[in-house]
Amino acid sequence: MKKLNIVWLAPVLALYAGMAQSALVDFVLSGDITSADAGNGFGVSAGDTITVTGTFDDSLLTGSGNETVFFDAASGNSLSFSLGSQSFTQMDDVDYGAGGAPKLTFTDGSFTGFHYLAEFGSYGYFSSVGTLIDAGDDNFFNNIVGGSWVQYSLTTPVPVPAALWLFGSGLLGLAGIARRKP
Repeated sequence: MKKLNIVWLAPVLALYAGMAQSALVDFVLSGDITSADAGNGFGVSAGDTITVTGTFDDSLLTGSGNETVFFDAASGNSLSFSLGSQSFTQMDDVDYGAGGAPKLTFTDGSFTGFHYLAEFGSYGYFSSVGTLIDAGDDNFFNNIVGGSWVQYSLTTPVPVPAALWLFGSGLLGLAGIARRKP
């Protein structure tokens, strides 16, 4: 009976490994500040960089056609970044919780845009539409910062199938050791 249990355990593990293809992926989005008014409230200059980091579940991405990854309350996805002295997360977006934004967009698996809008203080804002960056800190359209997103990369911390195979082989090893003990 024990031999039969071990024989059917391997195919069951293989079935679950095939079903567990999604994984949390870490992403990095880097942008260049191409223009910055002197005295802007962010403390950045032309030539500085801005980096967005975060994590999302890639299970709904197929790599084909137009696709979107949302960073709303229901998604479990997260992101954060700083523009000079001002820090932002997905919860700072004006549409957070409303199901609209922030979001990353892709076409045929390639990054096409970061969509984000945050307002702070009396007149401050940070906006990203597609690959463009726009920010300001007063109501007279002075102290403007502009730029564009130039590099997007993904890393997968631990692939789920590999972790499942490692766990399954450990269980099989323990079952074999337990079976040999008198």
